[in-house]
Amino acid sequence: MSSTKSRSGGMRSQVVRPVAPRHTARPRAATRPSTGGLLAPPTQGAARYVFWVLTAINFINYLDRIVFVAVGPQLKLDFHLNDAQVGMTASAFLLIYTLFALPMGLLADRGARTRIIAFGVALWSLATWYTAIAHTFGELFVGRAVLGIGEASYIPAGVALLAAYFPRAQRAQVLSRWGASTLVGTAVGFIAGGVIAQHFGWRLAFFICGPPGLVLAWLIWRAADRQAYDEADRRSASQLRTTQPRVAPGSGWLATLAGQARAVLRSPTVRVSIFLQALGLFVTTPAIVFVPIHLKEHYHLGIQTTALITGAVLIPAGVLGTLLGGAMADRLSQRFAGGRMLAVAIGFGGAVPFIVTGFLSANIFMLLGLSFVGALFMNMYNGPLNAAIQDVVPPALRASALAVIMTIAHLLGDVGSPTLVGAVAGKLASHNVMHALVIFAGPALTLAAILALLAARTYARETTPAGGNVAATRTEPLLGGAAGMVGH
Repeated sequence: MSSTKSRSGGMRSQVVRPVAPRHTARPRAATRPSTGGLLAPPTQGAARYVFWVLTAINFINYLDRIVFVAVGPQLKLDFHLNDAQVGMTASAFLLIYTLFALPMGLLADRGARTRIIAFGVALWSLATWYTAIAHTFGELFVGRAVLGIGEASYIPAGVALLAAYFPRAQRAQVLSRWGASTLVGTAVGFIAGGVIAQHFGWRLAFFICGPPGLVLAWLIWRAADRQAYDEADRRSASQLRTTQPRVAPGSGWLATLAGQARAVLRSPTVRVSIFLQALGLFVTTPAIVFVPIHLKEHYHLGIQTTALITGAVLIPAGVLGTLLGGAMADRLSQRFAGGRMLAVAIGFGGAVPFIVTGFLSANIFMLLGLSFVGALFMNMYNGPLNAAIQDVVPPALRASALAVIMTIAHLLGDVGSPTLVGAVAGKLASHNVMHALVIFAGPALTLAAILALLAARTYARETTPAGGNVAATRTEPLLGGAAGMVGH
C-alpha cells in the first residue's frame, strides 16, 4: 500500500469519499486518476488491501462463532444442558444476528461501510471475551446475543464493500475466495477450540480469540470507503429493476429505511435469493451444531479428536467447494446469462445424495467420507449467490439488499432450526440427531436446487439489457498477485 496522502492534494470529494475529515484516509491510493469528476476504478493496491483485511475479518468472524460449537460438548456438561438447550443457545445468537442485520445493513448504505464494519468487529471481539467469564446459562446466552449484534454489522457492509472494489466480471470468484476464509475459520475454530478446551479448559479458547479482531477493526477503519466500482457501475441503477427508494422529503429515519427495504425487494432475484439462503441455512446451521456432539457421544470420541476430525472434513471440503463454486459461476456466466444461478443449483442438487446417505450411515468412515463430498457441494452456492445479488441492485443499495436477505432468510431458515432439530431428535425412537437432520435436509436441499434452476432465467432477464448479452462484458483483472495467493 502507498503512504497516506493529504486530502488537499487528492481527488475531488465526489470521486472517492474520504474515510475521515482529516488526512488519515488514502484517496489517491484508493482510486486511479480520472477527469471530469467521474468515479475511477480503485488501484490494485487498494483493492488488495481491502480484500485481505476483509478476508482476515471473515476468518476471525467464523473462528469466534465456531469456537463455541467446538467446546459445545464441554459446555453441555459444565452447564448441564440438553440438546434442546444447546439448540436454544445457537438460536439466541442467530435471532439477535438476524434482527440487527437489517438496520445495520441499511445504515451501511447511508454512511461509511468501513466504519460499520469496524464497529461490528470490535463489538463481537469484546463479546467473545465476555463469554469466557460466563458462569450461568443466562450469561452464556447474553454473550452469544451480543456476539450476534457485532457480526450482523459486518456481512452486509463487507460484501457491498468488496463489490465496490472489484468489477462485475470478477465478483463471483472474489466473493468465493473471500468466502473460503469462513471455512478456514470454521475449521480452525473447531480444531483450536477443541484442543485448547481439552488441555487448558474452554474459557481460555475465548480469551485467545478476542484480541485479533480489535487489530483488524483498526485496519479496516483506515481503509477508504467506496459505494461503487467505477462510473459505469454507479450509473448501472438505471438499467436495473431495483431502483432507488422513493421517500418523501423530511421523512424520518424509519421511513427512509423502510423505503430502502421496499426498493430492494422489487428485484425478483432478491426475492428468490431469500428462499435459497433460508433453505441452505436451515440445513447447515443445525448440522454444524449437532454433528460434533453426535461424533463425541455416538462414537465415544474425545473433544480434541472430535474437533480434529470435524476440522479435517471442513477445511478441504469447504474451501474446495467455495472456490469451485465461484470459478464455475464465472465460467458459466461467459456462456449463459443465468450462469450464476446454474452454479447455485448444481451445488444444492449435488449435495442431496451425499448428505442424506452419509447422515444415515452408522459407519463413521462412511459418515465422514460422504459428508466430505456433501459439504463440498453445499459450499458451492455462497459466492455465486452473493455475486448475483450484487449484480441486480444499485451500488447504493448493495448492503441493504444483503441485510434484507439475511434478515428474512435467517428468520425463515436457521433461527429456529437448531431448536427444532434438537426437539425432533428427542422424540425419535432412536434419539439420533443425525436422523432428525435427514428428515429436514433432503427435502430442503432438493427444493433449493429446483428453485435455483428456475431462478436462472429470472436473473438473466434482470441483468441482460434488451438485445444485449450480459456475459459479453469483460473487465480488466484487479486481483493481480492476490488472486494467485488466494487460489483459483
